[in-house]
Amino acid sequence: MRTVATRASTNAAWAPSRSSRWKERPRCQSEVWSSRTTVKVGAGCDRFGEGRAAGGGRVGQRHDGLDGLVVLRGGAADALPPRLLSWVHAALRRERVALVAPLPGSSRSVRLTTDTGRRLVLRRPGDASRAGAEAAVLAALAPEGPRPAPAAVPCPALLRADPAGELAGEPALLSEWVHATPLDRAAGRVGAAADGLGRALGAALAALHRARPPAPASPPSPPEPLTGRVERRLAAAGLAGDGAAAVRSYARALAPALDGGPAVLVHGDLRARRVLVAPQRGRWGVAALVGWDRAGPGAPARDLAALLRPGGDLPAGLGAAVGEGYREAGGDPAALDPRAVAALDLLALLQEDPAGAVRVARERGSSSPGPG
Repeated sequence: MRTVATRASTNAAWAPSRSSRWKERPRCQSEVWSSRTTVKVGAGCDRFGEGRAAGGGRVGQRHDGLDGLVVLRGGAADALPPRLLSWVHAALRRERVALVAPLPGSSRSVRLTTDTGRRLVLRRPGDASRAGAEAAVLAALAPEGPRPAPAAVPCPALLRADPAGELAGEPALLSEWVHATPLDRAAGRVGAAADGLGRALGAALAALHRARPPAPASPPSPPEPLTGRVERRLAAAGLAGDGAAAVRSYARALAPALDGGPAVLVHGDLRARRVLVAPQRGRWGVAALVGWDRAGPGAPARDLAALLRPGGDLPAGLGAAVGEGYREAGGDPAALDPRAVAALDLLALLQEDPAGAVRVARERGSSSPGPG
């Protein structure tokens, strides 16, 4: 039997008794314990989910965020295709995958735990061009990458990538696990540190937008212009006539803010849930930006508008600090143009409330917000 210390997340811990039954111990401790039939990782937590074992079997997972209790029991079903698992093991060399658990909020990523207690993230994008874009960006933004950013852009360390799936059997990326909490779930913990955290996030985005976009082997398709997205949603909603004309006119007035300006490296799908935060040297900071499969050249306003849009998942009170941090770190003030946020609001309304989109277009079309 081997025990490996890992990071604890709650004040309840679990351990095997001599009779191989589980019993609770009232102190904070995390363990990896293995026998022929059972593996446990992490501390006791609040919610319960499921995953699968690398060697077969079901995995029960209780977690309070990104840490948690994972229990593996013997079974027959494999968690990963053999070819993909072999590819992971080739990257790990002497380590072997002991656990495969679902990653909250992602259907294309899983968390791996090795037999030494090390945690990793395996992303399976399903699309070679997206996998190639993500691999190229992570490599370029790494401190030792071919084109490091002028300032630190926090992102996971990429260990191995096979965008075309030539060795793994499917597009795959393996990166280090980041011990942190998604920003949309950290609002209650940040408290008075919200202003500093917002400024740090703004500074990270400014650094990202100064970085030179890498050239992946299979470049992703350029972002669809606002007018094209509006046309598709008008058709889906069945809008025509004067109402559709008002929406088109309003969209043309907003488009320069979202589509114009010099192309820079953008995240492409930025939300608070893709910003991981953690205490750093006594204050909350940005640990990593994740979900880079839509990254590529684009207008910086796309990132800021997606993050700051009212009704999004950014915790209240952080928006102004993000904008201030972005400007203070040298970000282009034009990226904070309120018309970009209005453009995303229009797209959301066309999908959720087409009549409301027509009403807003008619009310604001003649007096759309100008550049900030």
